[in-house]
Parts: sequence; structure tokens; C-alpha cells
Amino acid sequence: MAALHRVTPKKKAQFLDALAQTGNVRQAAKAVGFSANRFYVHRRQDPLFAQKWEETIQQAMDTVLEPEAIRRAVDGVEEAVYYRGAVALLRQLVKDTQSRRPTIQEEARAFLAGEGLRFWAEVLGTDPTQLSQAVHRHLQESFIQR
Repeated sequence: MAALHRVTPKKKAQFLDALAQTGNVRQAAKAVGFSANRFYVHRRQDPLFAQKWEETIQQAMDTVLEPEAIRRAVDGVEEAVYYRGAVALLRQLVKDTQSRRPTIQEEARAFLAGEGLRFWAEVLGTDPTQLSQAVHRHLQESFIQR
């Protein structure tokens, strides 16, 4: 039974391949049927494996992690907004090099496009159409003041 739980050289190679593809130790370990902790132990005990691990992480930085970070910076990340346990709206958060937060106008447009409007109308005890009109007026005024 103990042989089933051994990290063999073949399993280490499979782990390194998965690590190169994902850049994520936990996912790579899971892909070969072990916990990440098991591979961290082997990394501490096996200098050659530790060196290959470091080289693999550097490769993953160039081929997986950095391109994904750039994609997220340019395209943004979709974020779900929940209402009563269900997705009320999806909004695209785009962050530039200065980690720009969405403007109030962008937030308001997302709000008006989804369940947020109905939620706050219910909370405030008002008609969703009236609330929508009030938000639109506010947006127009804020653009005029700039």
C-alpha cells in the first residue's frame, strides 16, 4: 500500500510538466494525485528536483503567468454580483497600469443593466423606473459639472 503513495521520479516529472502548464503548485500536485505538501517535502530534500522546480516556475512565469497577467490588465476580469444567492449581473472590471477602479459612471451603467436596480428599488421602496431616471439625471449632471 505504501508504494501507491510514493513520489517516484516519473511522478516528479509529471508534476513538473503540470507545473509548467499551470504555474500553480497545488493544481500541478493534484493533477498527479498528490498534495502540494508532498512535493514541497521532496523539494527540500532533493536539490536537483528543487533546481528543476525553480526552472519550471521561471518557464511558467514567461509562458503562462505573465501573459495571463497582461490579458487581465488589458481585458479585465469578469466579476459576478450576487443578489439573493444568484448572479444578478456580471461586470467587466478593467484595470490599467495604475490599477484604475471602475468610474462611478461605469458602476452606474452596470447597475442599471442588471438586477442591482431592482434590488435597490425594492430596498428603497420605490419604482425601478423612477430610480433609473434619477440615476440617469445624476449621471448627466455629473458629466456637465466636469
